[in-house]
Amino acid sequence: MPSVESNRKTIRSHAVRGRNRKKRPIRPPSWINGGKFEASCNSNLSQAFSIVPKVGGEFSFTAVPEDLGPEMLEVIWKLRNITPSLEFGPASAQEQSLWLEPVLSDVACFHFTMFISEMYLDYLEGHTENTRNALIHHTKALNALQTRLSAGNMRISTSDSTVLTIVGLTTAALALGDVEIAQKHMTGLHRMVMLRGGISAFSHDKRLQTKLCRVDLGLALSTGKDALFFSEGLSWNSYLPSDTLKKPKTRDEGISKLKSWTEVEVDISLAYSPDWSR
Repeated sequence: MPSVESNRKTIRSHAVRGRNRKKRPIRPPSWINGGKFEASCNSNLSQAFSIVPKVGGEFSFTAVPEDLGPEMLEVIWKLRNITPSLEFGPASAQEQSLWLEPVLSDVACFHFTMFISEMYLDYLEGHTENTRNALIHHTKALNALQTRLSAGNMRISTSDSTVLTIVGLTTAALALGDVEIAQKHMTGLHRMVMLRGGISAFSHDKRLQTKLCRVDLGLALSTGKDALFFSEGLSWNSYLPSDTLKKPKTRDEGISKLKSWTEVEVDISLAYSPDWSR
């Protein structure tokens, strides 16, 4: 049995080990937010509603935007449980409630979520054609958005849940191959974000900010056009000369182009190599 002195030494060693542990380096500020340092905690967490102990089904006592029945909310919850990795890993109880809050408080967001849930679950079951129920919810989501935007209330028209819904509609149109509709959604989305003060105005919600960047870059890659949210301060011009893909007419011209390619490769390798002088 260890002595009292031995136990004291063990306790002291653990205490010293904790004091001498190096502090984690401060995460550099995001360039998206203009280089401003942000609080480590999400301000939305304070707005998360508490979750009551489970009685009956998941949504037995949950209020919904319309009287559509709890079975439809069960469909949404299935989608949430199937795709946690798309939201950067399993979420905590507070994050789960934050994810659900705009769905329950915004009619347009609710119907869009029902649309994408029906579509995704049908896809998993092998149904490739759009179902009638999914298209009904898609139409209701668009009608709710049109009514909201025509009302002229700037605060509601550019709210987080409205932006989130249009991000989803843009992503869905892009996934279904309707690039023209996706571009129209993206144009309206860009105007909303600019009215809010730019993409840095969404620094309070990292996931929504990430979704905005993702859908913008996804559409740019699909169409070959410049990204809207990254149009300032970044050059989207090709790094390679436009004539490098042309077939050389002479042997000397071919050698010259080969040399230019070699220089480009060296430049790229230097750009991504570590700074060994540090």
